[in-house]
Amino acid sequence: MFTAFTYALVPLGVSGGLWALKVVAGVASLGLMAIVWRCAQRLGRDSTAAVAFVGLNPLLLVWVVGGAHNDALLALMVAAGVYFLIALRPRLAGATLAAATAVKATAALLVPFAVLGQRRRVPALLGLAAGVLLVLGISLLLFGSEGTAGIVSSLGSGPYRSPQSVPYRVSELLGTRLPDYVQTVVNASAGVAVALLLWRVWRGKDWIAGAGYALLAVFVAALWMRPWYVAWLLPLAALGEARWLRWGALGLTAFLVLGVPLGSSVEEPLRLLLSG
Repeated sequence: MFTAFTYALVPLGVSGGLWALKVVAGVASLGLMAIVWRCAQRLGRDSTAAVAFVGLNPLLLVWVVGGAHNDALLALMVAAGVYFLIALRPRLAGATLAAATAVKATAALLVPFAVLGQRRRVPALLGLAAGVLLVLGISLLLFGSEGTAGIVSSLGSGPYRSPQSVPYRVSELLGTRLPDYVQTVVNASAGVAVALLLWRVWRGKDWIAGAGYALLAVFVAALWMRPWYVAWLLPLAALGEARWLRWGALGLTAFLVLGVPLGSSVEEPLRLLLSG
């Protein structure tokens, strides 16, 4: 869906398209703040604290908005899905979460939590089905069969590793690459954690917190992790009934801030300054 949207930016050229994406990211982040505010009000939470938790996160400000990433749109859609469920409009929530998944496939992880967390699950499933059919129709119309192949390929990172991921940092501290079986155990542990969280939500626990914990577990286990991915987690952590989830989101933020390389253009002046 995001690729389809960018087609409209082609006439603007490279520079114009870049600034258009920055504007879109900024507007989407402001929309995210507004929805988080409304959700917090409906849930009886401190809306100011919830908005500050999301909006003042340095990764959101620097990487998502400054970097013109589409994760602001994804976070906006996730927050909108949460709002529609809180407002008892499950069909709209299902369709919104389907659209979020069409922007980035990782949003599919949140769908079972949203469905299991509702007393009326059928309307949410109907909205989800309608959204999926609409997305598939648009994909086939614009991209043909290659669109479906792209959706499938986006579900995993394959053999890629990023230096911001937790496993990469652990292997760096140990001075050796972690064996494949260790990563398999880590991935399996994250899968078990997600399954247990789904069971807890099915038994009546807060689905927003459950989805947030599941996303946090996947982030910690993933070999491919980027700083701007935290935007997906922030609205769930701000609105969920789990203080430890907020601490986990802050801890992951600190880990990524400290682990992001500054780049030679910044490191060299700092080195010269510190050396006198």
